[in-house]
Amino acid sequence: MAWLLIAQGVVADQHVATLLPRTAEHLVAQLAVLKAGACYVPLDPEYPVERLALMLADAAPVLLLTDVAGEVRLRPHCAAALPVLPLDDPAVHAARAGYPSADPAPEDRPVRLRPDHLAYVIYTSGSTGRPKGVAVEHRGLINLFHGHLGEVHAAQAADGPRLRAALTGPLTFDSSWCSLLWLMGGHELHLVDDETRRDPQALAEYVASEAIDYLEISPTFCRQLMAAGLLSDDRPARPRVIELGGEGCDQALWSDLRAVTGTTTVNGYGPTEATVYVTYAYAADHERPTIGRPMGNNRVYVLDAGLRPVPPGVTGELYLAGAGVARGYVGRPALTAQRFVACPFGGPGERMYRTGDLARWTADGALEYVGRADEQVKIRGFRIEPGEVETALAGHEAVGQVAVIVREDRPGDRRLVAYVVPTRGGDGPAAELPDAGALRRFAAATLPRHMVPSAFVLLDALPLTSRGKLDRRSLPAPGGGTAEHRRGPRTVREEFLCGLFSQVLGVPEVSIDDDFFALGGHSMLATRLIGRIRSVLGAELDIRTLFDAPTVAELAERLTENRREDSLAVLLPLRTARPSSSRAAAAPIPLFCVHPAAGISWVYSGLLRHLPPGRPVYGLQAHGLTEPDAAPDSMAEMVRAYLAQVRAVRPQGPYALLGWSFGGLVAHEMAVQLQEEGQEVASLVLMDSFPPGGGTPRGGEAVNEAELRQALFASLGRQPDADDPAGPLALLGERGIAAMLRVFAHHGDLQSGFVPRTFQGDVLLFEATEGKAVDAPRPDDWHPYVTGRVDVTPVRGAHGELTRPDQLAQIGPVLAAWLERVRR
Repeated sequence: MAWLLIAQGVVADQHVATLLPRTAEHLVAQLAVLKAGACYVPLDPEYPVERLALMLADAAPVLLLTDVAGEVRLRPHCAAALPVLPLDDPAVHAARAGYPSADPAPEDRPVRLRPDHLAYVIYTSGSTGRPKGVAVEHRGLINLFHGHLGEVHAAQAADGPRLRAALTGPLTFDSSWCSLLWLMGGHELHLVDDETRRDPQALAEYVASEAIDYLEISPTFCRQLMAAGLLSDDRPARPRVIELGGEGCDQALWSDLRAVTGTTTVNGYGPTEATVYVTYAYAADHERPTIGRPMGNNRVYVLDAGLRPVPPGVTGELYLAGAGVARGYVGRPALTAQRFVACPFGGPGERMYRTGDLARWTADGALEYVGRADEQVKIRGFRIEPGEVETALAGHEAVGQVAVIVREDRPGDRRLVAYVVPTRGGDGPAAELPDAGALRRFAAATLPRHMVPSAFVLLDALPLTSRGKLDRRSLPAPGGGTAEHRRGPRTVREEFLCGLFSQVLGVPEVSIDDDFFALGGHSMLATRLIGRIRSVLGAELDIRTLFDAPTVAELAERLTENRREDSLAVLLPLRTARPSSSRAAAAPIPLFCVHPAAGISWVYSGLLRHLPPGRPVYGLQAHGLTEPDAAPDSMAEMVRAYLAQVRAVRPQGPYALLGWSFGGLVAHEMAVQLQEEGQEVASLVLMDSFPPGGGTPRGGEAVNEAELRQALFASLGRQPDADDPAGPLALLGERGIAAMLRVFAHHGDLQSGFVPRTFQGDVLLFEATEGKAVDAPRPDDWHPYVTGRVDVTPVRGAHGELTRPDQLAQIGPVLAAWLERVRR
């Protein structure tokens, strides 16, 4: 690709923009631009088109590398003269194939490269409402390469086995180089997909299953990954190196990481203007959080207002000098002169960067980060100028005044809050102000999602100090306004969503009109909510949908537009197939889980953490949950209907089936029918399921609704009167539970008199060992209906407890090993 770019006429210091999905092709494009001698400008496809157009106009690239979809999206918004190269165009593919595979030599480039030529331009938030592009030279990047691998991580990088580094941050952030440099040093790079990298649970599982050695993450995300088990002792693999960056680290996290054995924690500090990071500290060497000492060929000064060094223990402003200092801001000479100032401690013409950060030296010569000297803030590792957010919101016709600040009303929960005063017509009343959702959509049209405020507060006027300045201390916390009529859920779907909102946000109750972000939601919590919606409701959505529809009522409507009753749909995708990290690997066999007598299959979601991230898992749920008239009249009819759902996902075998309780009988009969049709059944797994004759709960045996309800809850290991707002049944509400009671009784009737047929092969049976009656069925009862072995794994717990975390911890590893016998 570098040869193709040279043929296009790109030369040193010229900008080449990249607007590509998060794939290996994006990395190839960026590296090709560097090999061609030009400067790459990465653009995020998730940004609003208006912001992308603004960045393109500011960077003035000579070429845009994108795909066909990106060209269609951007062409109406960029200069007509801008050449565009869609990399997925067959003609471009053919042109690339005609060039040599060897690197271009110095004489192949029109201009001989020098260390002071530009390597990349990264855009950051700007206080004037206009993002600013930081221009970084090759010498800064080369210095970072040698410092990163030869100094900071020398112990891991030198003369050892090849490491696996995960790139989990956006490719448009300069911090992506922390992981990319491992690739440059001959190590293995994993480009983690968007779905996985934004979900702490999924990423923690990926790190363990792929034996990732290196992670570069923000402290906030590190805490979430640790809560998801990243560093748990029971993990098959844990990262050898965690590099923190992007924001300050608190004492609690610092102490927790110091206590972890086998993992080295490095805390890096540095703005984009100084090439990724400048100082570093090993957590093991310092009891308190510190940003340490400068990396090779970088210098750090803590100065007072007169640019004089301050003594240890005294707070001053942090200035950076040395090889990492960037050239400046693209097309912003005044701002460049303001922030990149003459260095009184260096040679003639040398500059230093004024960070705006406050720091102090410790007695042992390490740096401690104190905070900001200006209004720039960092939230969850993202650098934000509140002024840019204010400028965007002020463009709304109904907004008269606006102030944006960062609040931390709960420890560790920093979020962006906008205070809005509506416009007024003369002496008349204020114009009608759009609700928070409308303001959020307006902001999201021009700002990246991490810059969209999580709460909007309406005020009659902004509070002022006696000197007429904004009184930030008097700005009220969100949620303190006039109480509104609170509507409860009207459908089963809304019952689910209200419960999920409540769980994720940690609030006791949510109405269908409550705004997720106004209640304290932010991008990390939004990712967690989306993950819960995906696993519990089986519905796919992205974070922009949540921005557009942040209330339960709006979100339920959006989900209805795409899929009908996803939460209770017959086929429930608990986890769909993800791209494999190995080019040679084929997709694993999906696991289809048949519901127990209660009819629901999202109870199997706890299995996901015990199975490899690449294995798809689907649940089969009772037809009668949403349509009473659709309930099958016989076991044979049920099996035929479920196999139709299975074939819609996987038309041909081999197949893997699992069933708990009543679901085991159904899974067994499905396996028999598949074999009769000539299909291979690679795995049949039964969870405390036995042929009719006792032990498996039967809804038809209950004589009244109270007994039926008791039997239903007992089959799931619950109590009907249990106060468990976090439990799965709490999400159903009374409508959902009534539907479950109906199908539970019906399944008991179907089971009565059913006689299994014979399965050709081996079966894995998990047997609950507690709470069994003397005459309870035993594994041997399956021998007349199975030609092969019945491999029995005892599980400590009662029948209804098998999908609880403690029992799944016993089941999961055995199940994973059984499924791996036939991998594909």
